[in-house]
Amino acid sequence: MREFACYHVTTRDRLSSILRDGLVPNSEPSWFTSKTPYVMLSLYPYWWLYQNRKVWGLPEVKQGDIILVEIKDPAIKRKYFDDPEGLRWDRVIEPKYINAVVDFKLNADFEALKGR
Repeated sequence: MREFACYHVTTRDRLSSILRDGLVPNSEPSWFTSKTPYVMLSLYPYWWLYQNRKVWGLPEVKQGDIILVEIKDPAIKRKYFDDPEGLRWDRVIEPKYINAVVDFKLNADFEALKGR
């Protein structure tokens, strides 16, 4: 059986604090304009959210500044993801459960899909 993983997309400037302190609810958010009492997680890597930040009144982010954090925390179960927007996790996700950090690279295939 494959080990369950979920994802969090954020900006590169958050990486050092994430690797030091983990993903922490109520920390300075990169998506919302005010602090939230949770960390937003998804079943799939939703890179495209960062391409639409202007719609939400947020400043644009360069594609090289976007990272994907893969999380393998045994406390987080697939069955908790019952909202299509994702899981609002209200506990700290410790750095030891961060399995991978992936750079975002925009390519022609992504641009074609985004245009649909």
